[in-house]
Amino acid sequence: MSNTNTYIAKTFQGLEELLMDELASLGAQNIQRLKRGCQFEADLPLFYKLNYCSRYALRFLAPIETFRVRNEKGLYNAIREINWGFHFSVDKSFSIDSVVSSDF
Repeated sequence: MSNTNTYIAKTFQGLEELLMDELASLGAQNIQRLKRGCQFEADLPLFYKLNYCSRYALRFLAPIETFRVRNEKGLYNAIREINWGFHFSVDKSFSIDSVVSSDF
């Protein structure tokens, strides 16, 4: 698969295995189970196809940055390091979806 990116598909708890099977059957690669979701690789045309065809995914996410933090200060420091201008201009808006875990 050329020019692949990593994406996340969110689902209800208990449907992760069904989502993994569905993503695989539609062509996603390197699928990993997450809590209430799956991480996978796909090129952009396949990503759009998955959005259109999935029965088990509630939403699809295209992460722009991933990092681990231990506290609020670490979160704000990591956010300041992101080159936001690369992703969009100041007249655009965005939402944040986080995964918070205490698995340290």
